[in-house]
Amino acid sequence: MRYALRFFVAFAIMVALSTASAKDAPRKIAVVVDTSGSMNGNDKPRYTILATQIVFDLLDESDELTVIRLKGRESFSCNNNPPDYSLAYKVNAKRRNEAKIKINSLLWNYESGNAFASPVRTAVHALGTDPASQRMLLFVADADDMGRCESTLKSELRDFKKTGATVAAITVRPTRGGTFNGPLFDYSGWANAPDRIIYELAAVYQRFLGAKKKVQTGPVGSTIEFNIDPLVKEAFLVVAAEGNIGALQSDNANPSGSLDLDYRGGGVVKGADNIERSYRIVRLSQPGEGKWRINLAHVPKNAGFMLLQDFAIGVRLAGGQQNQVPTNTDVPVEVEVFDERTGKIVDVSNLSGLDLTAVIDGREVPLRDDGTNGDRVANDGVFTVTTRFDEGGEGALPVRLRTDALDKTTTFVFDVTEAPWLIKPEIPTQTPVDSPVQLRARLEATTSRSHSPPKTLVIDEIGLVLDQVGSEVYEASWRPTKVGPQKLTFRADGSPDIPKQKTTIDVLGTIAFGPPIPVQIGEIGSHTEQTGSLDLSQTSIRGQFELGVTSNFSSAGSVLEIKIGDEWQPVEGTALTLIVSDAKTNKWPLRIRVGGCPGACRTEPTLTITQGSQTLTVPVVVTVVPDSIFVCYWWAFATFVVLVISAIFTHGRFIWPFSFTRQLVVQISPEEDIDGEGFPHPVSAVRGTGRGFYRHARAYVGSDYRLTSSPRGALARLRAERKRVMLVPCSGQRLQRMDADGEWKEVEQGEAFASYSYVYRNDDQTLYFQLRNRL
Repeated sequence: MRYALRFFVAFAIMVALSTASAKDAPRKIAVVVDTSGSMNGNDKPRYTILATQIVFDLLDESDELTVIRLKGRESFSCNNNPPDYSLAYKVNAKRRNEAKIKINSLLWNYESGNAFASPVRTAVHALGTDPASQRMLLFVADADDMGRCESTLKSELRDFKKTGATVAAITVRPTRGGTFNGPLFDYSGWANAPDRIIYELAAVYQRFLGAKKKVQTGPVGSTIEFNIDPLVKEAFLVVAAEGNIGALQSDNANPSGSLDLDYRGGGVVKGADNIERSYRIVRLSQPGEGKWRINLAHVPKNAGFMLLQDFAIGVRLAGGQQNQVPTNTDVPVEVEVFDERTGKIVDVSNLSGLDLTAVIDGREVPLRDDGTNGDRVANDGVFTVTTRFDEGGEGALPVRLRTDALDKTTTFVFDVTEAPWLIKPEIPTQTPVDSPVQLRARLEATTSRSHSPPKTLVIDEIGLVLDQVGSEVYEASWRPTKVGPQKLTFRADGSPDIPKQKTTIDVLGTIAFGPPIPVQIGEIGSHTEQTGSLDLSQTSIRGQFELGVTSNFSSAGSVLEIKIGDEWQPVEGTALTLIVSDAKTNKWPLRIRVGGCPGACRTEPTLTITQGSQTLTVPVVVTVVPDSIFVCYWWAFATFVVLVISAIFTHGRFIWPFSFTRQLVVQISPEEDIDGEGFPHPVSAVRGTGRGFYRHARAYVGSDYRLTSSPRGALARLRAERKRVMLVPCSGQRLQRMDADGEWKEVEQGEAFASYSYVYRNDDQTLYFQLRNRL
């Protein structure tokens, strides 16, 4: 039961607000309800009555709702079943309580036959064929078809749809295809199980409203949560349940917006199953975007909700677009997308997936805002399509607005007449501002010349009157004062039967460079920066232009920069772009940043400003003071000194001192028989004999027959020298060496090369030693 109830809530919202896209136009809805005997089993709760009451409460007082039941019998000839208003009730919105009682009385008894001819024709007659009126014919039935007269009725409904009306159907029991689910119907919904009813109807409802997003639905607990999208002008929350719903309350954390928590007072219907079902409506006017919550003091049984969002995006004829158009003539139709809440034009760049098309001769033709195909000015928010009406009378032009969230159609109706004359403007495409230009137009006869031409033509936008200067030729001089595309609408003064003619002339700006104002920077040294400004206030400008700026500034270690917007950019040989206009001061900050050790300027620095063939040279007054050679190249001098000192230390082995080989052994003996009596002393085994910083490796031969690292009591000192060993007697000591002839000779006091073949002894002949390589 809960799903069926929610289904009819969806149905009610769909019917009531299907034409919400055209709030200012009259809305007409006709509902043909199947009241045949089979509905007693398929709609015992009388959901059709509850749904019709919801429809009634959601409609405005200016809207029309006609409820029609089926007829018991119909004439054998399908053509002999005219509209029968005894089957219908045209709801009186000003007397709501009385209207609900009459709806209940009209639909309560399900006892008629399946005669659809008269009810369908009654609905079509009640809705009318005015394409400017938003109209929908909705069937609610449990049948598969429209009975014996179906073929004739289908043909009539096709003709009815050509007037811009919508035809939809909802079946309240599972069907296998059938008429009401066929291509004749713009929207249809049916379900083969109760839990699918709400979802199928939600999809139909959203498409019918012109919204692509899914309807928000769900069961009702102590709190109902839903989301409001951007650009929503009005929303309706419908709650339906078995039994009494009770009071609804708005949560304090809700976004801004105006709420009516008991819109129209709700309603109650008691079904044939003796169960009362009620509904309540919450109306949200201009609700803020975001999450909303409605709290319930009492949670009713089998309750469900659905939310309708009526978006505020609409399409209207642009200002100055006339409704009267000529036959057999290409007519540019201009429309604009606007916010229905404020009446202001919408920035279409914020509408994702925007697509505007017009239905012309059964084809969808795109509307353009790119300055082509009749569009007068690119990107001005006015979209244009060119159409032609071949016959007089009323001409309809459906315009379809699609975005990622919307898909709805607005039909514009024009008064198509046979015009005696057509205006043909003859103007240049461009003209400079503040310079006179001749605007000319001629008349072209469409029929016989029995209609006299007007005395003058008027261009409304600039208030210019064109006088007749020849046979059907009009002319006037105009001096434009504003730069940019200027729309011009030519109108025949006093002759409304002559259609207006729209065109555009591009008013060009002017620019003339004045005397240059030098940029004053002054004297600047290393590691500093100094500012000035580029001043083009002497330039005469009308409109807006792009300038190129370059510079010949050249100083090593320095850079010239200009601030464009929030960014500093270097001014070099590649041109930067500056925007100048008559609405700006046209000044830009400049600066020169100097690093370490700058060089003097090689040439007199200047800025070169270009615009087309015009060039302006602006001097830059600056003196970059270079540093001395010692300041600039101190690092080179320091490096040289370091290299010299390093060479000295390297050459003297102070940084890389020599070491003894690990095989060096000193054989020490108290006797001349050094091999028999001596003892080997490995130098590497003696602590302190290795090399150190600024010191070569050294060892001492002690008078106590030991090899040490201390000079105290030493007989001789040994020092490492590349792959050799140097020897020198210690202070106060005298050494002798044995030569190859076996003779002993005294060793000189200075440092000398120690040969491994010599045997050394002290002067007392008590200590002998020899250098050897350890095996």
